[in-house]
Amino acid sequence: MVIGILAIIVILLLGLRRYKGLMPIGGTCSASIAAACWRPSNDRDAALEKVQWGELVDLTESFEPVLYDETGEQPPPQPHLCITSANVVTPNVGVIYY
Repeated sequence: MVIGILAIIVILLLGLRRYKGLMPIGGTCSASIAAACWRPSNDRDAALEKVQWGELVDLTESFEPVLYDETGEQPPPQPHLCITSANVVTPNVGVIYY
């Protein structure tokens, strides 16, 4: 019984610690999970390299399919957050990511 009470106290104390990571916690948010899993198409060997989360630096030819606007022109790439082995930077507050 003492061990059970001690285990509960330890779990509660561990739960009070602050999360120090840069990636937001979105464990049950399907939008954040989908965004994190949508990697660039040119990041084929990510499983063999170190990965990190952040805003993609180079969006040129990164995603498929290529979308076109109503004039038939390709719009500028939208900022995107993901887990990738490509170069990333810290996300900016106030930016809408896709």
